Amino acid sequence: MKQIKFLFLILSLLGLSACGSEVFQEPKATTNQEELPAPTPSSLPAVIKENPIKISKVDLVIDDQMFDPAIPLQLCLSDQVNIYLKLTDQQSQTYLVQNEFQGKGIQWFNFGPILFSINEAGQLTASKVGYTYLIVLHPEFGRSYLVKIWDCSLPPTPSPSPTPTVVPTSKPFPTPIVTPTPTPTEPPPPPPPVVEEDPNDSKIVTGFKVEPQLVIIGELNDHATQFYRIFSDGTQAPLNEQQKMALSFTSSDLQVAQLHKNGNISGEQSGCARIEVSWGNYHQTIYISRDLAPLEQHFDSFADRVVCFLPGAGAGFGSNKFPEIVLGSPQGGGNLGAGLNVLSLGTSGEIILESESFAFDGPGADLMVFENPFLIGGNPNNPFKELGTVSVSHNGEAFVDFACDADNAALLYPGCAGVHPVQANPNNNIDPTDPNVAGGDAFDLNQVGVGSIKFVKITDLDNGGGGGAAGFDLDAVSFRYLE
Repeated sequence: MKQIKFLFLILSLLGLSACGSEVFQEPKATTNQEELPAPTPSSLPAVIKENPIKISKVDLVIDDQMFDPAIPLQLCLSDQVNIYLKLTDQQSQTYLVQNEFQGKGIQWFNFGPILFSINEAGQLTASKVGYTYLIVLHPEFGRSYLVKIWDCSLPPTPSPSPTPTVVPTSKPFPTPIVTPTPTPTEPPPPPPPVVEEDPNDSKIVTGFKVEPQLVIIGELNDHATQFYRIFSDGTQAPLNEQQKMALSFTSSDLQVAQLHKNGNISGEQSGCARIEVSWGNYHQTIYISRDLAPLEQHFDSFADRVVCFLPGAGAGFGSNKFPEIVLGSPQGGGNLGAGLNVLSLGTSGEIILESESFAFDGPGADLMVFENPFLIGGNPNNPFKELGTVSVSHNGEAFVDFACDADNAALLYPGCAGVHPVQANPNNNIDPTDPNVAGGDAFDLNQVGVGSIKFVKITDLDNGGGGGAAGFDLDAVSFRYLE
């Protein structure tokens, strides 16, 4: 962010150390440098509504007039004015912005003494006399404006005249000089924090990410969350302190985990939480697992531990055998019989599994996911399916999704899990790692550009159901090539 250097000029121009003795003439809310038409939503190009603006210049507009930042904004008590921003992008196009952009990364608020309020429509109401700041934030810029609010119904207070010295006449000792008591004044608020100039501010932001996307408290990447901007040239840089002010978080379970703007994590209860992170127009999901059971058992070629389970609505079937029910070998029921050794994830439920050893990319399919679909009437083109998406991660830093075409019934939903019946079962000696005979749904790590993985995430695709059996029914996960 650029340094807000004009604040120091403002403070010196105002003489804030003696601001209570100033005599102001008729108050003005704005200067009259440039007249602007009232903004309307129709004046904003559709592309601006869908994408963040790449800002090169920001001006403040009060009602229909430009505001000069070289002088304080003076308002009368109870004044109501409409605030807009005039944004100039890197192609020199200008846009008037008000409440429509509250969801696009622009925020404004009172910094210092709370002397005014701003509603969602961008209307500022002065409520108390004194000095404060109006702060405007966007992921690509930050601005502050000094505001003075005073009671315009009171006449100007003249500067007090000193009491003259009394010259003695008949008394042997002179009368002491009386010094007038200065009128108490309200000190101005402290200036907002100054952020060092960021050389990346001139770059175009095209993305945002949080790392790691999986945090296992006490084991993996403990309390090491970082937030990054991604630029059009492919580089990235951490958010600075002022940019972090625009972050917001939503936790699926506040008792398990809360994420803070400094990257720290707090929480008290055991379990797993999904954190939705937003920064302007960008969003990302991360998972935090607390007090996870140690990774002690090892199943050759299969998942060894459940890192996180976030059941959706209607989950419950198989929970009496959790977590062992999804670890180890699949117990398929063949083309016509749905296996019952499964865990129902529930509608939109999620589960993350871990392998003790790294599974790596080899010839052909590398990963098998087993659900319990069956063929209706024995027709291989008409499965009873409950679809899910599959994501993989090398070390929990980032998950990569396999593309699931959930609307392509003609090709049997390529890239999705939960489509093909499971043939492998401990009783029939079918190899559960061989995609040619095992059944289930096969995935090739080469398709997503990942060389090796330890974590697999499965997410239900809004499958319904009742009786605690809603959603994707997970039987097992197998790995064809292990280190």
